[in-house]
Amino acid sequence: MITGLSCGTLQRVSEAKNQKGEKTTTTLDGGNLDLIAAAKRFLENYYRTFDANPADLVNLYREELVMISDGRKLQGKEAILAQLTSLQHCQHQILTIGC
Repeated sequence: MITGLSCGTLQRVSEAKNQKGEKTTTTLDGGNLDLIAAAKRFLENYYRTFDANPADLVNLYREELVMISDGRKLQGKEAILAQLTSLQHCQHQILTIGC
């Protein structure tokens, strides 16, 4: 399987409010190399782990997470783990990461 991923526009909404009492939004642009490098390392590690042993990804998922697979709603670590481990073995190759 060949995977191409896009980060799009990354935004972080500040929990603090400005002087007018409004939430502020900070946009992180593509020039933030530390963020892009961290995202790339995460993706490389995720797919390397997925290819070797999908069960090792279980700690990346929370119970409240919902995953849609083949039109079915899966919720929680156990349901997602069952789906990931039931997939036919494949090898991922990340060709592009667009930010």
